[in-house]
This record gives sequence, structure tokens and C-alpha cells, in this order.
Amino acid sequence: MDSYSVVLKAMGRSVGTDAKPKQRTQYAEALELFKRGEDVVRTRRLLESVAKKCRDRDLAADADYLLIQLSGDSAEAKYWLNRLRKRYPDHPNLLPAKILYDRIQRDLKDTAEYDPILGGFVLLPGDSTGELPAEMQSHEVTREEWGKILGSAGISDDSHPEAGVEVGEISRWLDTLNQRQDVWHYRLPTVREWSRALGDGWPPAGELLSDYAWHKGNSCEKLQRVAVKQANALGLHDLLGNVAEWCLDQPTQQWRLCGGSMLTDSTAMVGFPVESPSEHGAIRDVGFRLVREKKNSSEKAMK
Repeated sequence: MDSYSVVLKAMGRSVGTDAKPKQRTQYAEALELFKRGEDVVRTRRLLESVAKKCRDRDLAADADYLLIQLSGDSAEAKYWLNRLRKRYPDHPNLLPAKILYDRIQRDLKDTAEYDPILGGFVLLPGDSTGELPAEMQSHEVTREEWGKILGSAGISDDSHPEAGVEVGEISRWLDTLNQRQDVWHYRLPTVREWSRALGDGWPPAGELLSDYAWHKGNSCEKLQRVAVKQANALGLHDLLGNVAEWCLDQPTQQWRLCGGSMLTDSTAMVGFPVESPSEHGAIRDVGFRLVREKKNSSEKAMK
């Protein structure tokens, strides 16, 4: 009996007939590393391979569940939970996965990744500006978040994106935000950061763009609540669609609009939609999300 069979027998589960020998070995190694708390990077790599490639539902669902436990933030945990919910909606792992996700959300509200007003932030891959590590907001800034920073009343529980805003107006809002706390410096993303956050290949192979983006064909040409569609691999919602997002093109120091909106045809989102404001036209479907850096690091870089 191979190590994978021993593991599943101990869990009271029969060996899945659709699991290939390589995937059984990968899962068994990952589980041993997980139990010992060793080499988290390799553990995650092994589990991600099993979750995405294995056709055996029990093995893949177990990998999804373990990846939720290893998630570094609530957005990443939500990605694996949504994957489990979509692919195996009747699997017994789903209920404990939901309970685990709720606990992770509560725990992370006390950590740097979670802002009590602006929600979750995700570490961007690499040094996104070429100098500093940066974190990107997991969703577009909402009307509620916009109002809370300004101290406005009567804007609670509105999770539609703040839209129809110009860069100058956002700049004044950012000044207010950055004056209110000492840890983080908030700004708009660069086009390069937005591109890295989106990643390559949209939609992912075998999946529908409409699962990830609000566009002209599925939005009724109206703004939709943020973070309803699936997140990408980093845990970022609505990078495509809903509202086009202001980003700075560093080489030219010009402002661009990235991602298209609920008014954009779906075929225009398959590529890399970056437009000038004049090319985009309407401003009513334009919004933004934030990038943040530690203030002390940002100040050092500016000297």
C-alpha cells in the first residue's frame, strides 16, 4: 500500500480511482510536511498542483481545504473556498472550509493585511514599483469606504464602487486618508502594478470571463457590488469590469484607465485593456482601488 493509501485509510476514506500515482505521492508528501509544519513553500506548491490537476474529487477537495489553512490572507483563503464551492458543492469538506474561512477573516482583522475601513490587501508579486514591496486593495473602493474617510453620514453598507471620480478628487481624498494614520501610505496603482496583479491569460483556460468580470453583456450596464465575482489567483476582485480603474503610467507620467467597465464589451477585456481617459469616454463608469506601502519605507525611498 502506497503512502497516499495509508493517509486516506487513516482518514476513513477509500483511495480515489481517478488519482494518478504522481498526485498521490504529491499529496502524501504535502500532508506530511503540513503536519510537521515544515517547508510551507513546497507544501503549498504540491497542494496547488493536486488541487488544480487531480481529477479525484476527494483528493482535490482535501488539497483545497489545506490551502485555505495555509492562506496568508482572507482574500487568498476566499479564492480556495470559492474553488471548492464551485467544483465540489456537495463535498463534506465544504462546511468545515466555510467555518475555517470565517475564523481566518476574524483573525486577520487584527493583522496588517486587513484594514478596518478599506478591507483586505494583497501583497503584489515582486517589487512592484521597482523599489518597494506594495500591497493592493482586494476590491475597488466602495461608496461606503469613500464616505467613511470623508466623515459623510448616510453611506453605510453601500458596497457599490465609488464611480465618476476624477484623479484630482481622488488625490484630495487620499490626502485625508494618509493624514489619519501613521503606518501606511496609500496611493493609486501604477499600470505596471495593475498588470502584474491581473496576470496573464484572461479568462483562465476552461473558464468563463463572466465568472470574473462585470461587462456590458452581464451587468445590465449598471454598477454592481464589489467582490461578487470570483477573485483571481492573487485574491483580487473586479480587476476587469465593473468600473475602469485609474492607474499611473510611470514612463509618461500620464493617467490611464485599466480593466474596462460594466459598459465595456466582453471581447475588449480578453486582451490588456489600458486606455487614455479620452479613449475611454464616459466618466460615470470610472473608479479606483488603492495600493499601500509602509510609510517609513516610502519615506526612505523618496530621500
